[in-house]
Amino acid sequence: MLLRMALRDLLRMKKRSLAVISVVAVSVLLLQFGASYVDGFRDKIQKQTVRESGHLRIAARGYDAKIDLLPLEPNLRWNAALADSLARLPFVRSVRPMLRFGALVNSPERTLEMQLAGTTPDAARAIWGRLERSVVDGAFLDGPNQVMLGNNAAELLNIRAGEKIILLTSDVYGGMSAVEPVVRGVFRSLNEDEDATLLLAELGTLQKPRARGACDFGDTRTYCP
Repeated sequence: MLLRMALRDLLRMKKRSLAVISVVAVSVLLLQFGASYVDGFRDKIQKQTVRESGHLRIAARGYDAKIDLLPLEPNLRWNAALADSLARLPFVRSVRPMLRFGALVNSPERTLEMQLAGTTPDAARAIWGRLERSVVDGAFLDGPNQVMLGNNAAELLNIRAGEKIILLTSDVYGGMSAVEPVVRGVFRSLNEDEDATLLLAELGTLQKPRARGACDFGDTRTYCP
């Protein structure tokens, strides 16, 4: 009975019924599209965060209290035994050392304050593979004494791939230290802040100005299946 009455009312004013049905259908479609877009964006951010920070981050005691300042101390003493012991854990897929700190990046034209991140070329490719696909000049890190930076920073510094820059920072003793790497590549990502402030480097390049040898790392990123 109720179904017949509903059908009769719908058919009595077809244009109005069609308009209402169309509005409801479009509204539901837009809501579903919005929800799917937000879910996809959140999933992408989560995967990118895990890829760049790892499932588990191991740092020296006291490091997290200063992490916003990208401190030079305290740091882990890294060695092959530690790497092997972590890699042998049943839930660990890979272990990647990471060194982060702030420094002044100098070219003949200008000086910028940037955030430096150093790791091995293979680890850099696994962590920042999206930037390898965004290289607009030169190539991705593949050897010692190399750095990469964003297009915005490269334009401000007026440098291109193949040229040298100077990284100036304080070492762990409080003195000033510098290193002169080669710009291996320039990337353009979808993040303007990243393009302007992030500098990726081969790990040994960032260990040189720290004056503590090749065993110091800010933290260790552990990736699980």
